[in-house]
Amino acid sequence: MLRLRPHHLVCLHFYVGKGYSAEFVENMDGIWAAVGHGESITITDGADDVCQCCPHNRNGICSTSEKVNRYDGQVRSLLGISTGDCVDYACVEPKIESEILTSGKLSKICHDCQWYEICKEANEREKE
Repeated sequence: MLRLRPHHLVCLHFYVGKGYSAEFVENMDGIWAAVGHGESITITDGADDVCQCCPHNRNGICSTSEKVNRYDGQVRSLLGISTGDCVDYACVEPKIESEILTSGKLSKICHDCQWYEICKEANEREKE
């Protein structure tokens, strides 16, 4: 079972094989494959399976925790999920689209993320 922070559900929607390092990308590829095979996801607070290879992970604590905790709180609220919930990505993805992407809330949530431009461009292409 995967363990993911709420905002990483949105990150997965736009994942295109880019990341901080080759190790990070390899880890994300594995997570993306597991999600594609229907592996269940447990919603967690703090460092999760994506964070394993992230350069901001300092012994299980994110060096940008204030920012990512804000992302998590907004995504948690919009998707109606709670820490400890077990979810199937295929069931969550339509809510990501309706509650975050179609509603125009991606920029409100993620505007200061270093990966935001990739997601913004992909979201605009999806709308075409």
